[in-house]
Amino acid sequence: MRLMPNLSMLKSLLLAALWAGLSSGLLLTAIQSFQAMPSRLEILTNISLAVAFALLLGVASTLRGGLSSWRQGLCWGLAGYSIFFVAPSLGLSPVVPATLDTDIEARQLWWLMTVFDTALGLWLLVFAKTKLNQLFGLVLLISPHAIGAPHPEVTGSVANAEVVPNFIIITAFANALFWMVLGAVMGFLAQKNKIIKA
Repeated sequence: MRLMPNLSMLKSLLLAALWAGLSSGLLLTAIQSFQAMPSRLEILTNISLAVAFALLLGVASTLRGGLSSWRQGLCWGLAGYSIFFVAPSLGLSPVVPATLDTDIEARQLWWLMTVFDTALGLWLLVFAKTKLNQLFGLVLLISPHAIGAPHPEVTGSVANAEVVPNFIIITAFANALFWMVLGAVMGFLAQKNKIIKA
């Protein structure tokens, strides 16, 4: 496989990320609208984050030869879901808006550490050629959870206790759908635009 010239590949990658981000960001907004009507700022935020995630996914996959189909994009999307939602949720479950939290900085730092460790750990497990590097990847996957997520001493929420389980389920479903659509659209557009040529 040979990469297209850099400028052309970058243009195709950016266009694919914009379209994938727009479609998955609007999908996420549509799912959120079942609970409450999102504001214009929330819609813009969803689309902006989706484009940024699409760029991350596109760059990471390009480092491994690019995306050749929507199915391959779907696999990369599921990896993104595992990295950015599943792994952090094992220690910090999604929080209903308007929840009081006494130590948000510690939670954000743990989330960032978990995302970084999970991304690098999965990369090493899947792509490393030596068993030692694969073992290091496994250690990275486990380390944030061995350290443990910080939990606030004082919590409270405006929402009813019955809302929390439904919120967590809907959030997990919305994130899974978001990442699958993001990856599949990126893969489809990468194949259509022939970012990678045989």
